[in-house]
Amino acid sequence: MRDKGFTLMEVLIALLIVSLAYFSCLFTLNQLTKSLTHVKEKTVAQIIASNVLTQVRLQIETNLQGSMNMSNQTWHWELHENKTNDKYVNELFVMVKNDHNTKIYKMKGYRYAQSK
Repeated sequence: MRDKGFTLMEVLIALLIVSLAYFSCLFTLNQLTKSLTHVKEKTVAQIIASNVLTQVRLQIETNLQGSMNMSNQTWHWELHENKTNDKYVNELFVMVKNDHNTKIYKMKGYRYAQSK
């Protein structure tokens, strides 16, 4: 006659199923956290690039590179200006990098070409 309860094999199989579900949830949360961090960095970099382009257009910023602190991190930016086919318009590129010198965001804009 069999006693009421689970056998050792049934308990081990149930434990295996529960642990697989647990580790798949941990993996998903880890991927979500990485994705959220990347989106946050990209958003901050976009704000910085937009600010630099605006300051260049308003002739507040004249440097070709710089850095600023935002969101508890130091961000580095570089500005490149190219001529276009239109002699009155120049193309601006701002590239924003994080502390680890990893390119996060690149923004393009235009401004009135100053005569020299």
